[in-house]
Amino acid sequence: MSLHQPPEFLPTPGKPAIPWTQWHRLFKNYLLASGSDAHPPARRKALLLHCLGVEGQRLYYALPEEKSSTPPTEGKEGSGTSDEYDAAVATLDAYFTSKTNVVVERHRFGQRTQLPGETATAFVTALRELALSCDFGCQVSFIFVFVDQTERLFSGRVWNDRGGGYEWTKDTKKEFKNRLTCLKRKNDLKTSKQKGQKVDRQERFDGSGKQYHLEWKLRDYVGLRASFNAFKTFITEYSGSKTTFQGKEAKLLTKEFFRSYAHRHCGRDATDDNEHRVNFAIKTFKQFALAFDCKVAEPMRIEDNCRIVT
Repeated sequence: MSLHQPPEFLPTPGKPAIPWTQWHRLFKNYLLASGSDAHPPARRKALLLHCLGVEGQRLYYALPEEKSSTPPTEGKEGSGTSDEYDAAVATLDAYFTSKTNVVVERHRFGQRTQLPGETATAFVTALRELALSCDFGCQVSFIFVFVDQTERLFSGRVWNDRGGGYEWTKDTKKEFKNRLTCLKRKNDLKTSKQKGQKVDRQERFDGSGKQYHLEWKLRDYVGLRASFNAFKTFITEYSGSKTTFQGKEAKLLTKEFFRSYAHRHCGRDATDDNEHRVNFAIKTFKQFALAFDCKVAEPMRIEDNCRIVT
């Protein structure tokens, strides 16, 4: 069976039509499907260079060769060392990955919204593709735990994943909506009215049970907690600084986390809704109250009693 080769990576000067990481996966799948993965390293390297295209080959031969991390082993005469193919891949990786502007790619990731008519599954897939060039490291797993949980909650799949005979029926929709009642701070509105105070816009948002407000609150609820968990893990396990997330140091780091969270969502183009969402999300998260020593009954400390996502 003859298989079509992947499209040439860089046939002419300019920007590749397909990002390197994505194209390289296509090429590896082609090697496997065609049986070419069993070829000697020299032949696999030649096939790789052939699929690069004219401009891709020109760039490759102009680049300093990167050494592969795979140790060489003895092979057949004329086949080249066993890491010859891996070294070529490492050279291309070093060049095309270094040309990626991570700041720009992360901005693109952050600006990607679900398009009209786009399914949740297609949206998550698009986000995963964008994340490939964002260098999120360990955080990417936490990001997509949050994305997947949110998508499952709104599509109803979360109920089916629990076992038993759950279906996304009217009853289960009603049950799910009941679980969101903790995000409707009606008691705060009652307290303000009893004191004769004027209810401001933030209080109206806090007490709102409108569907689109609940969707915002749910996404912020899950997203803030997932981001904070990723932040803690990054600091303690992956930063290389051997920082312990305890005591005064943890408090300072947590404050910086919440400041960054607020700046991220309340920039120059922020709307009143952005401000209301940020305020609601952080004051219903106990970690914020602990970091900033918010006292009970203060405006920026509301009981963190929701158990929507475990």
